[in-house]
Amino acid sequence: MTSPSSYCATRALYGLALNGQAPKFFRQVTRHGIPIWCFLVSIAFSCLSFLQVSNGSGVVLTWLVNIITAAQQLDYIYMCITYLRFKRALDVQGIDRKTLPYVGWHTTFCAWWGLAGCSFVVIMQGYQVFYPALWSVGNFFTWYCMLIVAAVFYPGWKLFKRTKAVKSSEADLVWERPVIDSYEATLVDEKVPFYRDVWRMATEAFSKQHGPSES
Repeated sequence: MTSPSSYCATRALYGLALNGQAPKFFRQVTRHGIPIWCFLVSIAFSCLSFLQVSNGSGVVLTWLVNIITAAQQLDYIYMCITYLRFKRALDVQGIDRKTLPYVGWHTTFCAWWGLAGCSFVVIMQGYQVFYPALWSVGNFFTWYCMLIVAAVFYPGWKLFKRTKAVKSSEADLVWERPVIDSYEATLVDEKVPFYRDVWRMATEAFSKQHGPSES
């Protein structure tokens, strides 16, 4: 039984392969639809746990936590940038956010706030390694290797593939919306508020588990 993280890593790598952003052999799947090479590569990272054989388990755990924490912070940075670019495309193409199915409050402000906050955290999280008494290549690498990877891979991909960033005026904000709208138009269910929908699902689940209540 694999963990949710292994599943996500496998599917993420498979998605990259389908988009041409990872080697083609990662597209190979079993007859059950499992991307076998993506799965094996993802599972191989669990072998890092054997580092504790030559180093203290606490040291290894610190390395992994530092790397994963930086990667997660970068994920939030990417999400904030993606939303800001999306919002900019909406404004340039004259599309009102209120026409979208879901509209949040102060999302633009939150995106800028999240971008600034996460950027500050990911840069300053390992500040102590810059003290002469605490400096070591190993500590610097564990804190900032993901920043180095991000700084190398993204420009490297752009240079290697000679791709350009999509302009806000050219961003595809429609995609498969006509197909989705056509499908939703066939539904006759009455639209109900979110809280009522959640209450309905909860009562149905309770009824299935305990049976109809006796009067």
